[in-house]
Amino acid sequence: MGNMAERKANSLTPKQQAIINLNSYPQYLRAGAGTGKTEVLIQKIIHIIRSEPKTSLKDFGIITFTNKATDEMRMRLTDSLYHEWLNVLDKEEQQQLRFNVEIASMIDLSTIHGFCENLLRNYGLAIGVASNFKIKSFRHKINEVIGEIVNENYDHPLVKNIPQYKINKLMSILLISNSDHGYVIDKPSVDKANFNTKENDYWNEVKCFFLDLYLKAYNKIEELKQHENTLTPNDLIKKTVELLSNEHILRKLSNKYKYLFIDEFQDTNKDQFDLVKLLITAGVKVFLVGDDKQSVYAFRGADIQNSRQMSNIISQLQTGDHSPKLDENFRTDASLISIINNIFKHNFTFNEQKIAFPLEPLSIPASKEGTGVDE
Repeated sequence: MGNMAERKANSLTPKQQAIINLNSYPQYLRAGAGTGKTEVLIQKIIHIIRSEPKTSLKDFGIITFTNKATDEMRMRLTDSLYHEWLNVLDKEEQQQLRFNVEIASMIDLSTIHGFCENLLRNYGLAIGVASNFKIKSFRHKINEVIGEIVNENYDHPLVKNIPQYKINKLMSILLISNSDHGYVIDKPSVDKANFNTKENDYWNEVKCFFLDLYLKAYNKIEELKQHENTLTPNDLIKKTVELLSNEHILRKLSNKYKYLFIDEFQDTNKDQFDLVKLLITAGVKVFLVGDDKQSVYAFRGADIQNSRQMSNIISQLQTGDHSPKLDENFRTDASLISIINNIFKHNFTFNEQKIAFPLEPLSIPASKEGTGVDE
């Protein structure tokens, strides 16, 4: 394992090394497939630890996308730190690296849901969340509540000609989709909405009636979750955003986390976006890694517009290279890379919306032998 770490450290490209050395935050690294983003992230953490003697892994929050990625990141980070410790001659730096190797198994390295769960169990009482909450899906209960609410109101003349199962299905889709995306439809937002479809009073009344049922179902579901002391995976992030809206808690966390590193940021919903934005405003040094072309979780609420909006926010906060790029692909040959680049020149359509990816083509390194880390 030590030899592998040495090979990787010695084979970083100038572009990869420049990103590791970049010391302005927040940063959003745009990294295409096979460009070495994971190793750059790991080496950047080690570079910070070595260049800031008072900083250790305890000062980092590190968020990956899956439990498997979390396990791999922890193993590779520990291995790289161990290698650094073996090869450092300075006694103080050697002691510092050894300390980080010893605590590597205990650091805040997790998925976004694990990160939020930890915060809520430690600080959640500030917003009325008991630390012994349970985490489970509420989808079965959602369907039960919808069925009860619709059945109680199905004698209304507005819906007598609409099959009940269709109303149930539409409401279920809307509730689950809003939860996945981080959207909340509450009474104030409904009251402000304009349902004035010209010359169709019936349709206007149907929309108002449907949203009234929606609010009844939503409120009933939230009451049940509170009664059962249960949070869904989506609630973990939503409640953490609420928690960080408390200035006292936000100040505590900005003291706890000097750095926050997040991988696969392109697969981010509105709640995750708001969470990161709050931490940036609190002064946490945020390093994001993502690639819009690899966004594959739109079906569960990820929206590349969040990724692009975050890039815009960071560009307004930074005067230098706020959005560095890794585009050299070390995994494949020139012909396949050319095909990939040609595909992403075109516009795509998703949910009847056109999606144009930024023109960030992958490239072949000048030399693929002994140059650049691919993962």
